[in-house]
Amino acid sequence: YSFSTELRQGDCSLEVYILQNVLNYIRSSYPGIPAIEQPTGLFDSDTTAAVKQFQSVFGLSSTGIVNYQTWYFISYIFTAVAKLTNSIYS
Repeated sequence: YSFSTELRQGDCSLEVYILQNVLNYIRSSYPGIPAIEQPTGLFDSDTTAAVKQFQSVFGLSSTGIVNYQTWYFISYIFTAVAKLTNSIYS
């Protein structure tokens, strides 16, 4: 999945909902990333905290804003975690 705009606190969209669920999935392998308790598609303070921690863990600027670079890293880590999970449970 890709998007053409930055996502930030206050945004509400399908892209934000996908982001929230992907971050929660990544969290299964990186428990230091805070959980987003209720993914609703609203980029709230829980989402900002999870994005900032993800950015910090992976050496990105901890802005809490999902730009192209952050989304690229999120997509890359999601794919890696999914492959790892599939290899364990297949």
